[in-house]
Amino acid sequence: MTIWGVVSTAQSAVHSFGSLLACRIMLGIAEAPFFPGAIMLMSSWYTRQELSHRIAWFYSGSALANMFGGVLGAVPVWFATFLVSLLVTWTSGKTGDRSIHIICLMLVSAVGNAIATGTTQTGARFFAMFLMPMGAVSAYQIIVAWVANTIAICNMFGNTASIYGSYMYPKSAGPRYIPGGSANAVICLLVAIFAVILRFVHIRENKKLEMVEAEAMGEYEGDNGRERTHASTTVEQVDTAVPKADYNKVAVHTALESAVHTAYSVPTHSAAVASHAPQDYASAELLNSVS
Repeated sequence: MTIWGVVSTAQSAVHSFGSLLACRIMLGIAEAPFFPGAIMLMSSWYTRQELSHRIAWFYSGSALANMFGGVLGAVPVWFATFLVSLLVTWTSGKTGDRSIHIICLMLVSAVGNAIATGTTQTGARFFAMFLMPMGAVSAYQIIVAWVANTIAICNMFGNTASIYGSYMYPKSAGPRYIPGGSANAVICLLVAIFAVILRFVHIRENKKLEMVEAEAMGEYEGDNGRERTHASTTVEQVDTAVPKADYNKVAVHTALESAVHTAYSVPTHSAAVASHAPQDYASAELLNSVS
C-alpha cells in the first residue's frame, strides 16, 4: 500500500497520456495483490464460519466510502448495504450456510436491476438502487469467504468487468440503460443458479465422505477388537512369566505399557478415524493394580 500511495501521488505530476497510462499500470500492479492478500491473511486466522463476517467488516469500508464519495443522496443506499452486509454475513457464519444466502441475495439484486431497467419512475428506481447493492455486495462478501483459497483467480476474472462494464451504459441507452441493466440481472441470476448447483454438488460429495468415514470406522472397530484380544494374551504371558515373589514393578510396567501401546496403536489409514480412538481405561486399571 505504500507503493500504491507513492504512485497515486506521482499521478499529479504527469503531463502526458503516456505518463498517466504508465502510472495507472503501476497503480494496478501495486493494488492487485492487496485484497487477495488481505483475504488470505484473514483465512489463516479465522475459521470458515467466522471468515465471512470479518470480510464484511473489511469490505464495509468500501460501502462507507461510497456514502461520502458521491452526492449525499447515496448515503441511505450504502448505509443500508453496510447494515445488510453485516447482518447476512453474521447469520451465514452462525448457521454455516453460504449457498442459500448467496441465492437469496443475488435474486434481490436481480429484482433491483429488473426494476431499474423496466421503469423510469423516480420512486421505483430509487428503491431499485437499494436492492442492487444490498444483494450483490452482501453476496460477494460471502462468496469471497467461500472461495478464499482461490481468491486471487476470482479477483482476476472479476476485475475484467472494468474493461467492458463502462461500454454497457452508453449515453444513447439512457435513461433506462436496458443493455447494462439486463446484463446485470442475468449475471445475478446466473450466480444464483451456480450457487444452487454448487450446493447440490457439495451435498453429494459430503455424503460420499460420510460413507467413507463410516466404512473406515467399521474397519477400525474390527481391528480394535482383534488387537484387544492380542493385548490381553500378551499381558497374561507377561504376568505368568514373572514369579510372584520376584516382581520387579519397573519391568512389569514397561512390559505392560509396551503390550498396550502395540495393541492400541491407531491405524494410519484415516486421520479422521484417529480422532475417534477410545481411551484405554482397562490398561490404566491394569497398571494401577500392578502398582
